[in-house]
Amino acid sequence: MLAVLLSSLFSTSQDLLEPAYPEFGEYKKWGYHLGFMTYDATKNVNPTGPYVLDHEAQNGFSVGFTKLLRAEYAISYKIGIYYQSTPVYKTTLLLRNEDAFFQPQRRDLYRVSRFNFHIPLLVQFKKQLDTNLYFNIESGLMLALIQPGSADTTSAKFVTSLEDKRVVFGIRAENITQSWILPNLIISPGIYYMTEPALYQLNFIYQNSLIRYYEGQYVVDNLAVSERSESDTTLSGDYIGISFNIHLRKK
Repeated sequence: MLAVLLSSLFSTSQDLLEPAYPEFGEYKKWGYHLGFMTYDATKNVNPTGPYVLDHEAQNGFSVGFTKLLRAEYAISYKIGIYYQSTPVYKTTLLLRNEDAFFQPQRRDLYRVSRFNFHIPLLVQFKKQLDTNLYFNIESGLMLALIQPGSADTTSAKFVTSLEDKRVVFGIRAENITQSWILPNLIISPGIYYMTEPALYQLNFIYQNSLIRYYEGQYVVDNLAVSERSESDTTLSGDYIGISFNIHLRKK
């Protein structure tokens, strides 16, 4: 439905049969990619107890290669391979003074992220705005290749004395699917700028994950005063970001 709507807006039927932008053929199909993104933070599910963790969004980046197919046409296709940082969890914990023997007034940070390969499978629509300037919008799938597994962290504190050290915090996140391939929907508007040495593309990206990346749990317990706190957690894999691509001119 989206492809039909956009093709009616940005191209005519003749554009689909003949190259609308033959100047794109002067650049190499393979290009270099650099991206930056901010992932949605982990979310609590049914937390209980006095400590409800405030999870933080994680920034990430990607590097890799893209290939533009049918670049001369109003409707093109993009594939590639990216090496991308992927969050597992990022959270902080500040214990109350009465719950530990010695508690500095600072939050302890617990953060885990991993690098995975991602494969874009996108349809691209182009429209010329000026001599060297083109609007484009891309949509399709981003396949995240995430190995099934888990990550966890624990923390021990002195609770009532220097002889009384206990594990008071633990967090765990697990990739619940046994499939290595997690599909995500992508919508990405932006611009091309054409120069003599290279073709530059700058796009904004919104990713919506079809399968949650991670599910897990945290526990805060064994404290001097406060009762046990715990919650299930989920991490979607959704993010917003920018993508920068360069295609060099053919020699």
